[in-house]
Amino acid sequence: MEVLADYWLRTKIDPSKLAVNTRQRYRYTTEQYVIPGVGGLRLRECTVSRLEAWVAGEVAKHPANARVSLTCLKGMLDVAVREDVLTANPAKSVTPVPATVSDDVKALSVEEVVKLRAALAADERATAQNLTDLVDVMLATGCRIGEALALRWSEVDLEEHVIYLTGTVVREQGVRLFRQDNTKGKKPRGHLVPKFAVTMLERRAAEVPPGGLDLVFPSARGGLREVTTVDKQWRKFRERHPDWSWITPHTFRKSVGTAVERGADIEAAAAQLGHSRSAVTAKHYVEVAAVGPDHREILERFGR
Repeated sequence: MEVLADYWLRTKIDPSKLAVNTRQRYRYTTEQYVIPGVGGLRLRECTVSRLEAWVAGEVAKHPANARVSLTCLKGMLDVAVREDVLTANPAKSVTPVPATVSDDVKALSVEEVVKLRAALAADERATAQNLTDLVDVMLATGCRIGEALALRWSEVDLEEHVIYLTGTVVREQGVRLFRQDNTKGKKPRGHLVPKFAVTMLERRAAEVPPGGLDLVFPSARGGLREVTTVDKQWRKFRERHPDWSWITPHTFRKSVGTAVERGADIEAAAAQLGHSRSAVTAKHYVEVAAVGPDHREILERFGR
């Protein structure tokens, strides 16, 4: 199995058109979990019951990786079937690993956003690190942090108040930091943005010197900024302001989804976030309302 895993990674995953982060996750999971777990087995020893037992153990020990581990097993054993080494893929009969149940979605209210933006504006370090402006872009669009860092001035139309999200920042392990010219959803997204974001971008257009990469949020040296660097800067902000300790950069995306769903509907929220299915938006990006919709006029009929 260890030989098969190496062959699968080198010939099927590495040269594939999968996103860089997906390829890296498959390699990491295979090398760190699958090979140590079943790499010493011969292919004929990979029975459904043996793989079932191993996957069940992974669910208990490493629930976040068990689902991906099974996906990797299915992929590499599919190769063995296509190469006529096996007649059937035993991993396909293993009980599917249920998706990890996430915590309830927690989003910022309008009042909380106002207070947070004020706290960011008053924090000299956060302002110097462009956190204030980055947050405004995420609140104005619902974009991911990597998409905000990849934003170029050529994709900002200040006259029409439109931002086009066309890429994201990716770190390919052992290679380089680069701008991937597509987003997670694969399709460019144009967003009409509110006035507060336009005002911020107009100011930045006058303040940020044009660089070779045309970035709205360049690093101090004019290059791409690491997502992990911004994550670290955000953690430092939270340490200075404990009231906001529960907020991560992804909270802003959830806050946008929740606000649009409340003001319009779930389909509008899905379109804003670039989701192809509104079910994903409803499950992962919209906070459940504490009070249900106002149907008192309808129900008042019962009291006549």
